[in-house]
Amino acid sequence: MMTKVGFAIPCVYENFLINKILILLLEEHPEYFYENIQIDAIFGNFPYCIWDGGRKFNKYTHATLEEIEEIRNFYNGHNIPLRFIYTNTEITKDNLNDRFCNLVTELCENELNEIVINSSILEEYIRTNYPKYKIISSTTKCLNNIEKTINELNKNYYRVCLDYNLNYNLNFLKSLSNN
Repeated sequence: MMTKVGFAIPCVYENFLINKILILLLEEHPEYFYENIQIDAIFGNFPYCIWDGGRKFNKYTHATLEEIEEIRNFYNGHNIPLRFIYTNTEITKDNLNDRFCNLVTELCENELNEIVINSSILEEYIRTNYPKYKIISSTTKCLNNIEKTINELNKNYYRVCLDYNLNYNLNFLKSLSNN
């Protein structure tokens, strides 16, 4: 049996229609794709989510409740997790009360969906208030040495994203496999 190659596709909201077509095409016509292709997650956020990692959505309006539910239902109905990118490095405790971010997070909370996070303040808040999410440690934490990386791997994360500068450092990657 061939190993599956999973892709995380961007733009939860902005490219919903394109992503929807791709997902349906992959399901209805798998012969159009390589045999071992699958979609592991759709990542991003809904516009104006201040917990986001800093992307600007100049041409968008707030997503409606109906749009959020439609998007969640479609992706999750096809067993594809929403992977929210909550990596705003300027998060404060005051930001935890953001009504829109909490609404989106509450509406999409289930055992399938995931949150990529880099703020300990937001991580503690999410783990306490939305415990069903799978939590992923963000590459933006810049875990750039073996000690920091091993420490992060020993925490309760679904995944740990390495500093992308280390992706091709074979000595570093080999040292991880020894631990």
